[in-house]
Amino acid sequence: MTTLDQTIEHLEFSPTGPIEPMELDHIDTAVVNRISEVVSRIATPRLREWAARPVEERVMIGEFESPRRFLMALAKKGVTKNQLPAIYVTREPGLVFADPATSAGVDKDAMYSTWDDDDNLVALIDCSVMTFTYTVNFVGWSDRDIEPLAALYCMWLRRRTGDKSIEVRTVLADTQLMTAGKFTDGPLATATNGSVAYEEGKLRSLSVTAALDFDYLQARYAEARTVKTEFALEVSGVV
Repeated sequence: MTTLDQTIEHLEFSPTGPIEPMELDHIDTAVVNRISEVVSRIATPRLREWAARPVEERVMIGEFESPRRFLMALAKKGVTKNQLPAIYVTREPGLVFADPATSAGVDKDAMYSTWDDDDNLVALIDCSVMTFTYTVNFVGWSDRDIEPLAALYCMWLRRRTGDKSIEVRTVLADTQLMTAGKFTDGPLATATNGSVAYEEGKLRSLSVTAALDFDYLQARYAEARTVKTEFALEVSGVV
């Protein structure tokens, strides 16, 4: 009986590499598109033509000091003041994560995994519930233009039935992923006045704030390391 020392090498993958967080711009874009979809259902005769315009002429994302500043930004995009009403959406700064002590399942490690063509682990996808606060600002020259839009949006938020969700497509670890969020405090929705003086008149504005709970994703990339396994092999008949 002869003993032969043997070594086998194999690759082992662990998620200790770079981390790729999800881009918040993807969420903002989805929110704008959802709001545009909601308000475009307006049937008020004076607003039907407005509702048929391209999204980028009606709704945009951004932070503006006042409706007046928003009007200036519209002018740079080629939208004249005569094309109002228009809507701008602002996300409050800060990152607020759900409290795991009061909400079960708000943090899910390795909820998904991605693999290459050789069945090697590329990345693990983690998920945590975050709360974003969005303010929707309706701006126009007449209360008759912005009040129906703000009322429609508030009613959509406040209804206890209907779909309040927002789906977001994103790419992490070179993989297309789908995640989602939902407006949570809709029953409290109300519109506040933000009108400002403009030239010899007044620029009308109504603002509606609502919170969105969202499944936020990040990718933890895998790193490969070579693992050696040594063992003794006993064979017979070897000279």
